Amino acid sequence: MIFPFLPLLPPLLPLLLSAAASGLLMVALFPPWDQTWLAWLALWPVLLGVHFDSGRDKAGREAGAVWSDRRLWTAGYAMGFLFFAGTLWWIGLVTAAGTFLLVAYMALYPALWLVWARWRWEAEGGELTSAGNLAVAAELASVWTVGEWLRGWLFTGFGWNDLGVALHRNLPLMQGARWGGVLLLTWLVVFVNVVGVRSALRFVREARGRQKVRPHWDFGVAMLAVAVLFSAGMSHLLHAGREGGERRTLRFAAIQPDIPQSEDDPFPPEKAIRRQLDLTEQAALFKPDLVLWPEAPVGVSARLNPSYRRGLDGLVSWMPFTLLIGSLDYHDDLLYNAAMLFSPARPDGEAPQVYWKNHLVPFGEYAPWADRLPFMRRLVPFVLDFSPGRDSGLVTMRKREAGEEPIKLAPLICFEDSLPLYGRHVARLHPDLDVLVNITNDGWFRTSPGSAMHFANAVFRAVELDRPLLRCGNNGVTAAVEQTGRVAATFAGNGAGVLAGELAWRPGGVTPYVRYGDWIVGLSLALIALRLAAARLRRGRVIRL
Repeated sequence: MIFPFLPLLPPLLPLLLSAAASGLLMVALFPPWDQTWLAWLALWPVLLGVHFDSGRDKAGREAGAVWSDRRLWTAGYAMGFLFFAGTLWWIGLVTAAGTFLLVAYMALYPALWLVWARWRWEAEGGELTSAGNLAVAAELASVWTVGEWLRGWLFTGFGWNDLGVALHRNLPLMQGARWGGVLLLTWLVVFVNVVGVRSALRFVREARGRQKVRPHWDFGVAMLAVAVLFSAGMSHLLHAGREGGERRTLRFAAIQPDIPQSEDDPFPPEKAIRRQLDLTEQAALFKPDLVLWPEAPVGVSARLNPSYRRGLDGLVSWMPFTLLIGSLDYHDDLLYNAAMLFSPARPDGEAPQVYWKNHLVPFGEYAPWADRLPFMRRLVPFVLDFSPGRDSGLVTMRKREAGEEPIKLAPLICFEDSLPLYGRHVARLHPDLDVLVNITNDGWFRTSPGSAMHFANAVFRAVELDRPLLRCGNNGVTAAVEQTGRVAATFAGNGAGVLAGELAWRPGGVTPYVRYGDWIVGLSLALIALRLAAARLRRGRVIRL
């Protein structure tokens, strides 16, 4: 049969609709909608669908029947596909085929979670109790969290839009990322969703006399967990605001040139450099210590293209500030995405410090497995693949004031600021770093919510690593973020302009996240193993998946 799922539609439809509703609610959590409050309810439709479907399908009580049920896989896949397609569709403005493959792959994780949820929902059976509800909620939160960790690591990783990122506008709860990363927030969101649904179902059962009324302390425990994290976050924010001691400052100016991006009609390099130079002259009036240009706004090398080189050399010859720019760079016949830091004008013509981007974007900067699967190269919009850099080093700048300590910057190019594992690697390798600096070119995504979504994922690096973040984009969102994740200044939009300000910070310490990483993943795996072992002992036979 060409469409094997057609015969399944009548029994599948209620479950499919509930899964689709959850997929759409998760889309609403992220830009441009930003309905953060829905995070605590987003999984309710699909969990209710699982509950009522399990009541109708008695065969589902056998584990083997659950894991081979095409209805469950279809509904879970639909939920994941809607969620990722609804939040990542804008990547298709660069590579439609690559985006489809990316979404099709990532939808597998919610599908697996939904089948697991149904299986464990059935395994509980009997009455709904407070202890049982908390155990199921902890297990399902753990499975979802492990899934998010896997997709952020497997095949070089793409961990965008974890459910914890939905809390990017809740500053107190965001502080949880310094203790356990975004995945700790993900775990909490899923845990509260599951407890809420099972508590509501238990109230209904008790109201109808289907089970005995007993004290409900499961929902109280879930709310207490949220309250504890919120209170700890508020305490940290108040402490950070009142903390004395040495504070460092940096006057910055971020240039947002809004240079159009097109492979078919490239923007002339001479016009691009002229626009950036004009904006830099405006920025110089602010007397900044550091001027930022975005990631490679035109597809040329600042060192090799004559027009770009002349304009840049002229600027470097007189500028009283440090300049960090994005550019393509060639070395040993390899192409790199680079950040170059030029020191203030000096007679000796000091060479720039160069950082080559370490973590490349699949289908955007290289074709995965292209050597073995040549057709994959056709999914990449560029003729050449970029090569990854190997040194996640710092660049160092000096302020104009005599006696000031050098400021150590960690360049993060493009999506590198959205990768918690890479950010942690940099912080562990360089505990003396002062400021995270992201230069990006979201101009490829035009007026889509791509830049805002990128920024929503990025602000958590400041919290996790206890370092301020400066962000300079070609368009979209250019901003300064404090160590707490609070946005201190922003230039949001698609016009050209300059964001100037003064960034203040206290020397960052080693956060629990930097020290221990995603410990919540290890805890989740242990909890899953304990639950499976307990279920096996309870049934007295081997679990067959």
